[in-house]
Amino acid sequence: MQEQRIIYLLEQLRLDTATSSELEELSSVIREAGVDGPFHDALAGLMERYPANGEELAAIDPQHELADKVLAISRDLPMDNVRSIASRGSYPWARYAAAIILIVSTGIYFWRSHESTKVKTIVASGQGNIAPGRTGAILTLSNGTALLLDTIQNGTLALQGGATARVINGGLVYEANSGEVSYNTISTPKGRQYHVTLPDGTEVWLNAASSIHYPTIFSNRERSVTLAGEAYFEVKKATAPFRVNINNNVAVEVLGTSFNINSYSNEGPLKATLLEGAVRVVKDNERMILHPGEQAEVDQGIRVKKDIDVNHVIAWKNGIFYFDGVKLEEAMRQLERWYDIEVVYEKGVPDVAFSGKLTRDVPLNDLLAGLEKLGIHFRLEGHRLIILP
Repeated sequence: MQEQRIIYLLEQLRLDTATSSELEELSSVIREAGVDGPFHDALAGLMERYPANGEELAAIDPQHELADKVLAISRDLPMDNVRSIASRGSYPWARYAAAIILIVSTGIYFWRSHESTKVKTIVASGQGNIAPGRTGAILTLSNGTALLLDTIQNGTLALQGGATARVINGGLVYEANSGEVSYNTISTPKGRQYHVTLPDGTEVWLNAASSIHYPTIFSNRERSVTLAGEAYFEVKKATAPFRVNINNNVAVEVLGTSFNINSYSNEGPLKATLLEGAVRVVKDNERMILHPGEQAEVDQGIRVKKDIDVNHVIAWKNGIFYFDGVKLEEAMRQLERWYDIEVVYEKGVPDVAFSGKLTRDVPLNDLLAGLEKLGIHFRLEGHRLIILP
C-alpha cells in the first residue's frame, strides 16, 4: 500500500470520519505489516502537520489523539482503554522532541516528532523486574488481630462483636448487623490498593499506602471514619451525615455523594475533590461548601479551585497513571507508592515534567525503559531507584 493511502486513512481516523471499510483496511495494514516501513513514514509525515510549539500542552493534543487511535486499531481495543504519554522540559516544546509512547503487545514504541526514526524497545521480564501494584490490604480488628486480605478467598468472615463481612472478588463487603460496635482498620501497604463496602453501603477505594478506620456499626446520628493517604468515596445516601476525618483537624462532611481525598503527607496541601453531590470541608472554625468539579486545598486555611479535571484526580482508581504536566518528583512519588520502591536523586531533581496517560499494570522495567528514552537516566538497585544527572 502506498504511503499516501496510509496518510489518507490516518487522517480519516483522526477526524473520526473513517468508514468501517477504511478502519478495517488500516487495521489490516497494522496487523499484517506492523508499524515499520510505509506505515511508519506515513505516520511521521502526518504528525509533522501538527507541530507542538510553545508551552501550551493543548498544542500536542492532535498527536496524542492520533497515537491513541492508532494503538486502539492495532490492538482491537476500545478507545478508552488506550494510553499515550508525552514529556516536556522547562523550555519551549519546539526545542525538544515531542515523544509519544505507544504501549503495544510487543514492547514500547517511542516517537519523536523532530526526527523520522523509530526505536522499539522490548523489555524482558527477567530477574529483578518489579511487578506493578495489585489488589490487597491488611484488615486489623479492634483486638489487634491482623488479617492479610490478599490471601483470603471468596467467603464470609466472622469478625468481633458479631459483625460479618464477605470477601467478594478481591473486595470486602460488610453486612448490616446489630451486634456490639467495634472498630476495624483496612490499610494498604505500598504496591496495594483495595475496595471496601462499609456497613452502611458506602463504597471506598483505597490507594496505595493508605488506611481507613471505621466502626462495624454506624450510629443513627453520624457515620464517621478516619482516613490517612488517599481514597475515593461513593457515599450511600442516608439521614445520618457521613464524615471523613483527616489529620485530626480536617473533616469532609456529606450526605450522599462521590469525592476523592488525597492526604498523603508528602504531597503538599490536603486535597478534597468533589465529583457529584455536595460536601462541606471543615478546618478549625473555617467551613467551605464544594460543588461538583471543585477542589478544596487545605493547609493553614481552605482554598477552593474550580473546573478541576476530575478524571485526572481519580485516574488511580481507574487503573491509570495520569501525568498532566506533573514534575518528575511528583511522578516519582506515585511510582514509589505503586511499585513499593524508594526513589533517590544522585545530584538534585532533573527539571522535567510529564503529560499523558499510562496504565498502572505495566511492570516497572517497562516503564523505566520509556523514561530512559525521554532522557531520564537512572540506576535500579533492588527496590532503590537512583535518578542520575
